[in-house]
Amino acid sequence: MTTADAAIPSTTFKTLGKQDVRVLGLAALGGALEFYDFIVFVYLSSIVEQLFFPEDMPVWLRTLQTFGIFAIGYLIRPLGGGIMAHFGDLIGRKALFMVSILLMAIPTLLIGMLPTYASWGIAAPLLLLLLRVCQGVAFAGEGPGATTFVAEHVPRQHIGLAGGALACGFMVGLLLGVSVSYACRHFFSEASQLSFAWRLPFLLGGVLGFVALWVRRQLHETPVFEQMRARRAQSSALPIGIVLKDHRRTALTLMLAAFVQSCLFISVVLLTPVLLPRIAGVSEIGMLKVSIMVVVMTALGCLIGGCLSDRFTEPKTWVAFCALGGGCFALLQLLTIKGVLLETQWLFWGLYGASGFLLALTGIVSAMAAKMFPAEVRFSGVSFSTNSAYALSGGITPLLLTTGIHYSPWAIMVYVLLLAGVGSVLGVALMGGRMPRYL
Repeated sequence: MTTADAAIPSTTFKTLGKQDVRVLGLAALGGALEFYDFIVFVYLSSIVEQLFFPEDMPVWLRTLQTFGIFAIGYLIRPLGGGIMAHFGDLIGRKALFMVSILLMAIPTLLIGMLPTYASWGIAAPLLLLLLRVCQGVAFAGEGPGATTFVAEHVPRQHIGLAGGALACGFMVGLLLGVSVSYACRHFFSEASQLSFAWRLPFLLGGVLGFVALWVRRQLHETPVFEQMRARRAQSSALPIGIVLKDHRRTALTLMLAAFVQSCLFISVVLLTPVLLPRIAGVSEIGMLKVSIMVVVMTALGCLIGGCLSDRFTEPKTWVAFCALGGGCFALLQLLTIKGVLLETQWLFWGLYGASGFLLALTGIVSAMAAKMFPAEVRFSGVSFSTNSAYALSGGITPLLLTTGIHYSPWAIMVYVLLLAGVGSVLGVALMGGRMPRYL
């Protein structure tokens, strides 16, 4: 621990007070609305691919290119996150917290107004790609910024709870995205969806983004950063330079943990509802219903996983969730593809819900991330590590699984089991006090 960081307490409270709860609530609400903007794209992907690519293009190629546009939002994150985090460590957490949500709201609103391929030709998907880049830059600052912000506000013995609450807020945004997508499919005919209804979730997202901006005006700068500023403890060196020089091993460790967490989340929560109908005969509208339940279970898993990490440490909780969650998902895929679960709905819902709950590792990663770097480079360290991991996972996973199921229906199961195994090994390696702690 650096001298500067040792002199700066994480909080003056020993238990969660009203101010802590307020900060957690406002941060989680803002994160929920921003995550909705970022993620609603994937649930409308089957409509987007029909509107933004030529009709005579093979379906698998349209799907691949649509998920490629989705992936660019992840691939841009290291660059966008590096810029946002640099200023977050130098000028303050709150300022960047506000900027990130504005950069998300405007592109989301514009996506809802975009002309389609039939009107503008190749310019339509190119503009869609550009707006996804803007969304990726915005969300690159949101995740690390929120993690740093809440961790520096709450008592250190409740950082896991704070990370879990924040992750739960993101899942609420995801739940909103699933619910709005389901409503769009349920209340509008296919012709209406392709004509105008697909725009409504994006327009709603843009409006909600500005609501989130107003909500966050009520937040105050973190006590840790205020004390750093008063002591002029910010380093004159580039924060990312300090991370790469003095905290390289820590950054790589967190990067691997975030990579596993993100790949599992994308595979189990985001892509399985989209891809399972193509490999197991499950209806698309039926999977949207199931998705709502899975997102609720994932939200609970994030919150409870974060709380358990406060009690049992992050590595132990991480290993338990990885091992049990991987097993549940493998059984789900095995029985579904064999046709067993299609006749036993309660078992399908139960196994999928348990998989979402146990593979909800986001809260645990947030708690680990906040503790692993000193205050003066915390934003940059968390941003560099997690955004690099999310770029890889978001770029690799959709393309890999979309291509993989073209050759084998077992692709998703094998991928998830491999990730759960790697995650378990990593958790075991982090046991015994090997994880650096600055909070």
